[in-house]
Parts: sequence; C-alpha cells; structure tokens
Amino acid sequence: MFANTIIIDFETTGLNPYHDDIIEIAAKVFGKDLSFSKLIKTTKTLEKKIVDITGITNNMLDAEGFERKEVYKEFGRFIVDACSWHNDSIEPIWILAHNGNSFDFIFFKQILKTLDYRPDFRFVDTISVSKYVNPRLYSHRLATLCHPKIYNVTNDTAHRALSDVITTEKIFQKMIYHKFSSIEEVYNNIEFID
Repeated sequence: MFANTIIIDFETTGLNPYHDDIIEIAAKVFGKDLSFSKLIKTTKTLEKKIVDITGITNNMLDAEGFERKEVYKEFGRFIVDACSWHNDSIEPIWILAHNGNSFDFIFFKQILKTLDYRPDFRFVDTISVSKYVNPRLYSHRLATLCHPKIYNVTNDTAHRALSDVITTEKIFQKMIYHKFSSIEEVYNNIEFID
C-alpha cells in the first residue's frame, strides 16, 4: 500500500540546490502523526527575498537553529526508524516532495552522502503526480493545487517546511483517492513524467 512513505520539504538560503544551504528540514510519515522539523544554522546572510517568502530570519536561525551535521544525522535516523528500515531490508523507502525532481531531491541526495547507511530510496514528485492526474491544469504549483476549485486545501504557513509537508500530504491523498492502490502504482505511472 503506502507503507514506508515519507513526505519531505526543505527551506533554503536561495533557489539553487547546488550552491545554497538548507535552513529548515521537515518530514512526515504518510498517513501517520509522526513528523520531524528543525531549523539549521547557516553562515550565509539570508537575502530579503528568502526572509519575505519563508519568514525565517538569521536571528531565528542563530537562536533556534541546530548544527547542520547534527540535524542531518537526526533526519536520516528519523526516516529509517519511521520506516523500520535495517541493513538487510529489501523494502524501498518512498520519498515524496512537491517539486522534488528540480529541488528537494537534489538536497536530499546531498544529505545522503553524509550518512553511513544506504536504504533503497525511490522518489515521487507530486508535481508529476498532478500532471498525470490533472493533465488540463496550466499550473501544478502547490498554491495552485490548494485553490478551492481544485483540492480546497489551506496552507496557513506556506513556505515553512512542515506546513508545506502537511499540505503536500493532503493534496497527494486527494490526487490518489480512487486512482491508485499503492505507492508502487503511483511511481510506475509517473516515472517518466517531467
């Protein structure tokens, strides 16, 4: 079904996944009340644009943020513990994110390089799911999908990682309802959709 499925989201110092730093990580086990959320300290000064979008400031990161390596280790442990993964496990862990292919999965793979275990991760971008389920939509942005005439989901704190994770979960649940019976079926149908 949808076991071993984790929704993730990152807020960052900029929009370039190859040069910018993660400043907030969130993850949630699909269909369960089990989540992870942390702010991360950075040496970079946040641009006004990022502060305006996320509401996260350098002062917040200094006061409430944790060291990068510590958070990455906790994040990785959260995922494998939440999925009951162990070294001889043959079950994949499914990672969902909205705009994951162009953004979140790139950051996620960088985090993986810092960990000392390698589960079989499979990635599902919910933008690709939306393109498959809603081929007539002009835009597949999270804000568009939240619209009352589409999925009618409220995202009270857009561009904060945990709020975006919860919103992605709600929209994903509505997109797959009566259409897919398992995460493998979702993956197989959207595998080649950009």
